[in-house]
Amino acid sequence: MAKALAADAKYFSDRFKQAQPLQLQSITKDDATIQLHFKEAKAIQVVYFQQDTYPNSPAMLMSSEDDDLSGRLQCLNDQFEEYALLSDVLKAVCSTLEYDTDALLVGEIAASQAEEEDQDGNGTCSEDEDDQGNTWGMGENDDEELIREVLQKTSRWKRLEEERVAEEERRKLRAEEAASCSVGSAERAQKLSYLESIAKRNQIFNMNEAFQMLSKELSEMMQRLDLPWKLDAVQDDAYHWEVVFPQFADSSPLTQDLKELERLQGRGEVCLRLKFKRGLHPFFPPQVQLLRPRCLGPIAGALASHPMLQLSKWDPWRSQRDLLEHLRTFLERTARIDVESPLNSAHIPVAYTRLERLLAHLEALYGSLPACYNAYTDVYSARDTGVDELHLQAMAPLTKRAKTATAGEDDKSKTWASGTGYGSGRGLFSAEVWDPQQAASAQDAQDAELRRVMSSLAAALGCDIPSAPAGASADGLQPSSSDGSFEAIGSDDSDECGSEANGLSEAEMVSVVGSSCLIPVLESLLSGASFTDMASRVKYYTDILRVASCLCHPRTAHLLVVCQTPAAAGGAQTSFMQLLDNLERQAQNFLSVLHSASRARGGITRAAAAAAASSSAVQAAANQQDFEEEERCSKALADFIVEVARRAKASAPASGVITRSAAADSGSNTPASSSAQTQEAADAAYVETMRKLQLGFVADLGADRNHKYGKYAAAEQAQPRPRLVRLGKEVASLNVDLPLNPSSSVFARVDEQNMTLWQALITGPANTPYEGGCFIFDFYFPPTYPTIPPSVNLRTTGGGSVRFNPNLYNCGKVCLSLLGTWAGGKGEGWEVLTSSALQVLVSIQSLILVDEPYFNEPGYESIMHAPEGRKQNKHYNLNIREQTMHWAIWQQLKSPPLGFEEVVRSHFRLRSEQVLATCQAWVAEAEADKASSAARMKKFLNDIRGEIAKL
Repeated sequence: MAKALAADAKYFSDRFKQAQPLQLQSITKDDATIQLHFKEAKAIQVVYFQQDTYPNSPAMLMSSEDDDLSGRLQCLNDQFEEYALLSDVLKAVCSTLEYDTDALLVGEIAASQAEEEDQDGNGTCSEDEDDQGNTWGMGENDDEELIREVLQKTSRWKRLEEERVAEEERRKLRAEEAASCSVGSAERAQKLSYLESIAKRNQIFNMNEAFQMLSKELSEMMQRLDLPWKLDAVQDDAYHWEVVFPQFADSSPLTQDLKELERLQGRGEVCLRLKFKRGLHPFFPPQVQLLRPRCLGPIAGALASHPMLQLSKWDPWRSQRDLLEHLRTFLERTARIDVESPLNSAHIPVAYTRLERLLAHLEALYGSLPACYNAYTDVYSARDTGVDELHLQAMAPLTKRAKTATAGEDDKSKTWASGTGYGSGRGLFSAEVWDPQQAASAQDAQDAELRRVMSSLAAALGCDIPSAPAGASADGLQPSSSDGSFEAIGSDDSDECGSEANGLSEAEMVSVVGSSCLIPVLESLLSGASFTDMASRVKYYTDILRVASCLCHPRTAHLLVVCQTPAAAGGAQTSFMQLLDNLERQAQNFLSVLHSASRARGGITRAAAAAAASSSAVQAAANQQDFEEEERCSKALADFIVEVARRAKASAPASGVITRSAAADSGSNTPASSSAQTQEAADAAYVETMRKLQLGFVADLGADRNHKYGKYAAAEQAQPRPRLVRLGKEVASLNVDLPLNPSSSVFARVDEQNMTLWQALITGPANTPYEGGCFIFDFYFPPTYPTIPPSVNLRTTGGGSVRFNPNLYNCGKVCLSLLGTWAGGKGEGWEVLTSSALQVLVSIQSLILVDEPYFNEPGYESIMHAPEGRKQNKHYNLNIREQTMHWAIWQQLKSPPLGFEEVVRSHFRLRSEQVLATCQAWVAEAEADKASSAARMKKFLNDIRGEIAKL
């Protein structure tokens, strides 16, 4: 941009020479200093400290011949400490010296620059003028008119940015005023998504610095005549670029396609849009969109989701010129044009429909492979990131780098598991503390971007959408048509691309959707979803289900019955229809619970329930509203799921539901060892059998002989509705959420007459002294649940004679920070909005039933890595193994607990070989150590064999 300063100075010098006699007589340039020569004043020097960034550069004004004049100019230096366009400097100097006529002329000359740019012939000059240009620092091949044109554009970019900053300040003031006046309509600050928040933490530049960096790169490339592309800012927005590639390598098939396209349509070029995130540049990648021409295959999506544009692979130190070169290379290697498509007509600026652009953006946003991936692996494999790994490592958060550096080292600081009642596995001053409020806020922001895309997709698909849950349509999305048509919306495009292509036939639309990433994304989003999670994020899942509802159409329903996710993406390979069927069962479970709650004995008003949860009347009223909203939204979501499932079944083909994985397995010739196949089959049989037994409802579970807390539940006079609503959501998802694995699983039973009483059976995890055993826990949810945690008691204690763990007392007490039975660290306690019974069950399974329970004892962590500590741990595990064989295996086989009879029998029948092998290994180790318990353990082993033989 030093040439830009030279061109500006030369331009004003020439115009002042042609003007009538004024106070400002001449302008000269000496390196980075502009000399202003006046008729009745001493010369003034304007020193530009960073010529290369002009006009986004600071300037200092002074007079080396007149100290008084320098003092008068001093007040102007603050005005030009960041941006100093020469015309603005000249006007300010003339006004300060009260040369108003000169200032007026400067303004007129500056205004005429833009007009002259549009006139023909202005770029020509004589050889004398060329020579004179060299004295100003202009090169022989520099286009003076182009430089001035770019200079004027940078000025407009700057003004637009200043207007944005001013508007943000006004918005901030309005929000502060509204907050101070307690006005409910105060404007909310825009939240950053999870990925944007990562970039924000890495950002080291302020808003102005980031703008100057980006505008400098753009303006410098616009002045270059030797680059293989042309670019400009869209609507004077330096964060929004339009890039045109007019030519590619002669050997590229794309070049031949462009020539043919130019012959047929009169336009042969590739046009992209790049949109940079304001405030996050250069630490957040731009959004890239292919506008034209229309290409064959998934080029638009593959380009938008290029790994180089993913935050995990984004290099903030990479120049935008290098980025454009990589994108150009990718197109050169892979793109072929659909030259016969009428959408490539020269009068259509955007060759892709809004639906197609949204699908490409979804692919970039979610990072999912499209359904057509297998047919275009060459396209996706050609996306070379060209990432400098050293730069990426430098950008990793400090804590992550520290973890990476020590990943291979023996962690001598390891103590006990987090939240197990006595402390934490983290250091006392560690910053890695889970904050539920912060996590919820980050989740909301992360959901927001995907919600926007899903909302737009639902509108673009244009299907008849059933009524959404009340309160879930805050963004005002309405069905774009009511006749069940399947078409993209037309001219009301809102993404600043102008008029667009809208000429796809219905069959082409179905093909676009079927080959895109849409259904794989839906399958991924719903594969891990439970009703409990969905009810906590109603708006998010409502928008997802709306898009799913659009696909419940006779012309697209065939896409739902076969898994569309490419095998290369991994996952369970479950079809969307199967996932929806599972969600429908959960929703029906929840609705059944609500129906039962309406007939619950005694009843209780919502106000009374809220009052029971808080001693404050004000807080009680707030709790009442929260619980009412929770119930209303959860019920509406359940109804919506049922309705979408009904539509899907009504439109599905009669062939039934199949999965891609089943078809793939039938044709698989991959060899596998006999033992591996046998073990894999055994594990699959265990999961298949036990899944049906994970959740059950039992009569008389609350009897005194069966449950620790039965008498407390029986003493209740009424059922607080907020508790039942929360329990309804948790019960609805248990059959999906409960851990199920041959090495360790969790099973639950709920009292048919009183849902506040549960029992859970946890099978001991592999490679622990609890392996293979069945441990029973009583759960009771008090009236104020979920404001307080449930009460939990271990029943498997050998009649009160065995303490299985420092966290599991022989009286049945379960010591866990989550339950409030020990004061744990920050982030380890019960949280009303996020904690659940499932979290308690998983914590017991993974944090208490561990391989070295001895070190859960307070104070013992100090000898965890000492020889004495290892010896004591081994002795402790020997005793736990004996008690597991006695009470958690043999006694459970002899007398299975109520409601778990089939679970116990099936578990030991299907895992008999592993259980017997484990017990035999324990006996052998005890005998080798000559332990006194060896004989007893051997007897238990024989008893276990006898019981298993009866199964």
